[in-house]
Amino acid sequence: MCAAQALDFRDPLRPGRGVAAAHQAIREVITYAERDRSFGEDIEESLALLRSQSVIRSVEEAVGELL
Repeated sequence: MCAAQALDFRDPLRPGRGVAAAHQAIREVITYAERDRSFGEDIEESLALLRSQSVIRSVEEAVGELL
């Protein structure tokens, strides 16, 4: 979640395919924070993403199997 926010600040620079895939998977669930807000729900969503391994699957689709 924090890394996705940091990547948004790097625009127009673009990350590699794997990082871009992870960023996209996160942003499909957790929106960009334009201002400070309560992040409890975002943290819960982050945990759900980790537990489901959906981010890893997205990265593997982009770059191949991870070890």
